[in-house]
Amino acid sequence: MMKRIINAGFILTAIFCLAMFGACALIFNSNGEGGMTGVPRDVLLQIRQDYFNQVVRPVDDSVNFRQVRIEKHFGVFNGFHVVMFEVIFVMPGMCVFVEIGDVEICAHELNRIFVWKPGYLMSLELAFENGSLSNADIQIIASFMRHLPH
Repeated sequence: MMKRIINAGFILTAIFCLAMFGACALIFNSNGEGGMTGVPRDVLLQIRQDYFNQVVRPVDDSVNFRQVRIEKHFGVFNGFHVVMFEVIFVMPGMCVFVEIGDVEICAHELNRIFVWKPGYLMSLELAFENGSLSNADIQIIASFMRHLPH
């Protein structure tokens, strides 16, 4: 009887581990589009490709496209997708805050946030300066950032 209980416990543990592994694989897939729901895959792919071509490749040609991953999709504001990329370049030092409108954002995080729509890829600062994003948009994005794990 004890052997059956141990075997049943082992089987249940194995099933639980496989289920958790499968769930993690679905949430963060190898396409660098971890957990993005409601955003078409081709849009996420194009955002990643433009970021890779315009931002990453000119700075570090040792990074490959598969390393470029979107950490957070903040939403669509005035037709622009606002995304935060995973850290590729490590920037040592303390956080320097940059003021955009009425909001202060840590430069380490600001350097990973980009605003995109077909034909345009720009920094959050530039999107605010040229009127693509309003002060209210920046405040919403900053409130989402406060809820991200650090």
